[in-house]
Amino acid sequence: MLLLVMICSWDQYKFVYLAVYEALACGNTEIQVENLNIAIRNLSKFDNSTNQSFFMQEFQRLNAVTSTEGSSIDDHRRVKLNNKEKTGEYINATYVDTYRERNAYIVTQAPTCKTVEEFWRLVIDHGIGTIVMLNKLQENNQ
Repeated sequence: MLLLVMICSWDQYKFVYLAVYEALACGNTEIQVENLNIAIRNLSKFDNSTNQSFFMQEFQRLNAVTSTEGSSIDDHRRVKLNNKEKTGEYINATYVDTYRERNAYIVTQAPTCKTVEEFWRLVIDHGIGTIVMLNKLQENNQ
């Protein structure tokens, strides 16, 4: 009965169900950073009994537990731009929820020369005060 009090919405129930299902189907998939090279080496090996690499087996296991629902960007997740005359109302960006807040963050790729204007329109249109860049400023000579 306690579980019914803790889960207050269908989205929360789905999240808990999928998390438990994934944990039971896949086990602990956490890899400590100091063991990453060993894990990659082991996953790269070939399993003669299945004629597949362990990477492929891991991929298939994770693919089996990953919900296909919502795998494409749902329209409510897509970030719209207010000024749509030049390139349209959408940008390659999506909203991300946190535990407590829906659409708490916007995630997008680093702008290219062709999309820099839309990127800054996104920042202005949505009143973004902080930008976190997870890639290098220069990658692949770009």
